This record gives sequence, C-alpha cells and structure tokens, in this order.
Amino acid sequence: MKSVLLLASVLTMARLADSALCTFSSCAEVTCKPVTADNCDGKIVKNGSVCLECCDVCYRIIEPGETCADPEWFSTYDDFVYAECTEGYYCDYLGSQTCIQ
Repeated sequence: MKSVLLLASVLTMARLADSALCTFSSCAEVTCKPVTADNCDGKIVKNGSVCLECCDVCYRIIEPGETCADPEWFSTYDDFVYAECTEGYYCDYLGSQTCIQ
C-alpha cells in the first residue's frame, strides 16, 4: 500500500513539474524531434512526452540492477531522459534506486 501511495505522489509531483516546465498551450506550438527505430535504442512511445503529450519519445530500457533514479536525467526539459525498467521489474526509488523484481 505504501508503494502505491509513493507512486501516486511521484506521479503527482511529475505532473506538477510538467506544468511548470511546459510553456506551451497547444501541440501546434511544439516542435517534436523525430523519433524512429533508427535513432531510438529502446522503446518508442507515441505521444509520450511530458509537455502536453504531443510528441513521440524514445524510452531507454533500464536493465535489472541498473540505476533508475538519476537526478541528472531530469535536469532540463530539452535533455529530459525517458526511461523505464525492463518488463517485470520496477524502480526501487526508496531503496537501492535500481530496477528490481
């Protein structure tokens, strides 16, 4: 139950940060970087960007045991790193800050 509440809190904070970072009022104002299988070494997520969910993005897949909570990933909007743990794993934000099962 605590992990569900923590996840909800993290998602809420991410949405608040998103609204602070997002200065656009519509997708017509957003210039999306092209994301293709040629330039994405991970998983393409349609409309997965943080700002208005206008752009397709490339999610880096984090392997078991790798760090999943690096604060530098989220330092600037332009260099935002999209990442998720490989299927069947989750990020242990409060403990090891790595992908665990």
